[in-house]
Amino acid sequence: MRKTLLILGIIAVMFCITTDAESYTSMKKEVYDTNANDYVDIAEALTEGDHIITGNLSIGESLTSRDLQLDGQLTVTGKAFFETDLQDYAYLTLSANQETTTAGTNVDFDYMAEGNMTFDTTNNRLTLKAGKTYYLSACLRISGTTTSCNLIYRWYDYTNSKYIGNYGNCLGVAYVTSSSVMAITRAVITPTTDILVEVRIATSTNISSIHSNYSNAFIIEIK
Repeated sequence: MRKTLLILGIIAVMFCITTDAESYTSMKKEVYDTNANDYVDIAEALTEGDHIITGNLSIGESLTSRDLQLDGQLTVTGKAFFETDLQDYAYLTLSANQETTTAGTNVDFDYMAEGNMTFDTTNNRLTLKAGKTYYLSACLRISGTTTSCNLIYRWYDYTNSKYIGNYGNCLGVAYVTSSSVMAITRAVITPTTDILVEVRIATSTNISSIHSNYSNAFIIEIK
């Protein structure tokens, strides 16, 4: 065999989840080669001789098939994480208060504060990928034109025109009712094809606005 690459660290695809814009910048494809006592290009490390890497191997961008052509054995002591292992996730907010709250319209979650999912900022919809299982959650805060204000909302599968999960319900603090309130809409779904989802308003009574500072949605791939 032409070569053996022994990695005594962790292979990690460094897509950091922070608000620092520089964290999303791809790292250089370099590793530390103890034989050369210097950093070498990952393509060279995989094609030229044996290299023992005693630190972490951090790959900030996808490797090509040329980079991964090995005639020998790749041994990993520790955990290996590749780009395909990254979970889909998104944390959505509103950039401004939403004043149009007609039943049948969606909530204007137009800003992805954190996340790596495909997000349509024009129509405020996320793409869920086929074969993956997702947990979805959303919570709203409202203002009303009277004390008898009531907003009911739910996750909605736009692709297949159907609601998913449970309803969320916001009431004015002075609203008189004998029922409790469930302010969070949640859903767990495993689509068989790629679908678009949104948070849709089902019922709107005496609502003046949805607050941007308190309303949010969270989506994460759970398996």
